Amino acid sequence: MLRQIPPERLQAGMYVDLAGISWLDHPFIGNGLLIEDVTTLRKLQSVGWKNVTIDTNRGRDLDDESVAASAATIEQPNSTLPTLDPQPENATTEVSYLDELITARGIHERAKEVIREFMTDARAGQLRAVHNVEALADDMVHSILRNSNALVSLTSLKRRDEYTFMHCVSVGIFMIGLGRQLGLDAKNLRILGAAGLLHDVGKAYVPLGVLNKPGSLSADESAVMRAHPRLGFNALLAAGYSVEPVLDAVLHHHEKLDGSGYPDNLTGVNISLITRIATVADVYDAVTSHRVYHSAMPPTAALRMIRKRAGIDFDSTVAQALIKVVGIYPIGSLVRLSSGHLAVVSEQNAMNTAKPKVLIFYSLRKEAYVIPVPRDLANSGDVIESGEDPAEWGLDLRRYWHL
Repeated sequence: MLRQIPPERLQAGMYVDLAGISWLDHPFIGNGLLIEDVTTLRKLQSVGWKNVTIDTNRGRDLDDESVAASAATIEQPNSTLPTLDPQPENATTEVSYLDELITARGIHERAKEVIREFMTDARAGQLRAVHNVEALADDMVHSILRNSNALVSLTSLKRRDEYTFMHCVSVGIFMIGLGRQLGLDAKNLRILGAAGLLHDVGKAYVPLGVLNKPGSLSADESAVMRAHPRLGFNALLAAGYSVEPVLDAVLHHHEKLDGSGYPDNLTGVNISLITRIATVADVYDAVTSHRVYHSAMPPTAALRMIRKRAGIDFDSTVAQALIKVVGIYPIGSLVRLSSGHLAVVSEQNAMNTAKPKVLIFYSLRKEAYVIPVPRDLANSGDVIESGEDPAEWGLDLRRYWHL
C-alpha cells in the first residue's frame, strides 16, 4: 500500500517510493529505496519535499497514531522537470560493435562540426541553432542504445587543437553512457546528451588568452575562467532555452559533494543527479585529454583518481558506473600483456571488462614493433598485467586501435 507522509515522520525500515518523481529532482538512484541507516534518513528529510510516498508492502508502516496525524492530503512537490518515460522506449535493436562503428564515426564527425558552429556563433554573440544540438543528442542516444561501446570508443580520438569542441562532444557521450548504465530511459538520455553538449557553452565568452593560456592562471584570470558556468547559463536563458535540468548541469557541473566546487558551493543532496553525472563525465574527459597546460592522464589512472575522490568530489554510484561505461581498461588505452607484448584496447567485453579485445603491436622481448594482431582476451590465456602510459613509450595509439 502506498501512503503519503511528511518527511519528518520517516523512520528506519520504511521503503520510500520515488517512481512518481523525476530522477532529476532528487539525488537518489532508482525508483525507490529502503531506509537502512541514519544517513539515508537525513538525506531524504533534507531534500525539501512537503511529503514522501512510502510503500508499506515493501517496508514498515507508521503506527496507528502516526497514521492519523498524517492523514491529511499533501500534494506532491511541484516540478517542471520531465518524468521518466516507460522503460520500453529503450528497446532498440542491438548490433555489434563493428556494425555500429561506421554509423558512430559519422555521428562523431557531425557532432564536432555542430558544436564548432554552435560555439563560434556563441562567441560572436549569436547563440542559435540549439535544435541542432538536441537533434545531435538524439542521434547519439540511438547509437549508444544500439551498441554501448562504439560511440564511447571514439572519445579517444582527441586532438589538442580541437579540445573545446570535442570535449563537449565527449562529455555528451559519456553522460549518455552513464545514464544508460544507471538504467535511465531514452527521453532522459537525450536530456543528458544535450546537457553534455552544452555544458561548456560559457567558455565561448571567456577570452581566448585566458582559455588557451599554457601557464598557470593569475587570480584575476582564474576568476574569469570560473565565471564560465554562469555565463553559459545566462546566455542560454537569454536565448530562450528553458530545459531546466540542462540549465542546472550547465550552471553546476563544477560543484563537488563536499562544497568546495563552484559557482554556488553546493553540497551533498543539493546537487542534482544530472549535475553529478555531468561532473564525473567532465572531469574524466578533461584529465584524459591533452591540454595546453597539461598532458593527458592515462585512462586507467583517471579512473583510479575518480574512484579515490568518490564521496568527496564525486557521487560514488556515478563514479562506479563510469568504470562500467569505459571499462577497467578503456578503449584506446595501452596495456602490457603476460605474453610479453604491448597492446591497445580495441573493444570491450560486456561479460568481463578485465578481458577486452586488444590489438597487439609491440614485442617487449624483441623490443620491436610487430604486425598488428587482434586478440580476444576472453578466449586466450593472455592476461593484462598492467595499464601503461603511452607518453612513457612515446606512442600515439590512435594509429592502432581504430584500424
